[in-house]
Amino acid sequence: MGNKIGFLTGLTIFLLFAVPMFLEIQKTQVTASSIQQLAQEVVILTETEGGLSSRVNDLIAKNEAHYAKTNMDLDVSVSESSGGTLAAKAQPSTEFEVNVSVSYSAWFKENKMASRASGIIMKR
Repeated sequence: MGNKIGFLTGLTIFLLFAVPMFLEIQKTQVTASSIQQLAQEVVILTETEGGLSSRVNDLIAKNEAHYAKTNMDLDVSVSESSGGTLAAKAQPSTEFEVNVSVSYSAWFKENKMASRASGIIMKR
């Protein structure tokens, strides 16, 4: 009888601590990959549109709303490399940066991840 209680106690401890921690690690990896992909997607669309157009703003707003549904605070900013605000129709050869950060409450700590990508406006 003692062996069964020991086994059940060990199994309970494993299920209560190891499994949630493993799932949080997986969630962190998926979220990091997701924000890197989002940063690249915003760069490509901004290059294609020639600046910070309404399509780029719609993409950013749609993703921020999607992350808000799952209690994740997503922040996407697009700016010139010099730090100024990127125009809706920027001049060719304008360098810009996309900064994406997300913060959320995890099981054992507060996670904050960030990703950065850069691009150049090639044409208008």
